[in-house]
Amino acid sequence: KTFTVRANNLSDTNKYIQSVTLNGEAYNKTTIEHSDIVNGGELVFNMGSTPVNYTISEIDSGECASGNYEWTLREDGVLTISGSGNGTLGFDSTITESSISNIPWNSYADQITKVVITENTGITSISDYVLSNLPNVTEIVIPTTLTDLSTSAIFAGNTALKTITVQGSASSDGVINLENVTALGNDIFKGASDGLTVKLILKNADFAPKQWFTDATTVNFRVPAK
Repeated sequence: KTFTVRANNLSDTNKYIQSVTLNGEAYNKTTIEHSDIVNGGELVFNMGSTPVNYTISEIDSGECASGNYEWTLREDGVLTISGSGNGTLGFDSTITESSISNIPWNSYADQITKVVITENTGITSISDYVLSNLPNVTEIVIPTTLTDLSTSAIFAGNTALKTITVQGSASSDGVINLENVTALGNDIFKGASDGLTVKLILKNADFAPKQWFTDATTVNFRVPAK
């Protein structure tokens, strides 16, 4: 398959991007997915002589009450967790599989493609199901302080998830980097996409994929975990 990048009306004076389309549709994201490239298509930059001030609008925001953290969802699909709190990303009431709808960004689940937990949050743990059932999320960026993933089903139902990156490290498709994590709970990746191939980086936790990747019949690991 062929992926083509084209710049319309490009010249010495027309050096500023006016708009972008991907396969004929308006494209407002600042990044492009690896799958969009390998599936083939056309990315078109429409150029002009005048700079355009691009801003990515915020869709919604709020607070994670129990941890005193803030969340923001932008129109490019990036959910950002920021602020400073007690170290645990969670809510006043425990989230269960039947109460996932109580997570404030759950109503936007299909729009979220990436989750970023900023380094300054100092988050060390994540409560049950908090980042679960986001079917279009491909990447999650976690802080270096995150060590405890021992609660249940944190990333369950994220069927498109291929990458977990530690803040300050390069992102690589198919790499799940949990090098600072010391404890992982059961069902953490429950429902992962069948046929998923990942490089799982663990340095401080035991390797127990049958407990983590429940309900996923084929998950292939490229290298030993430790």
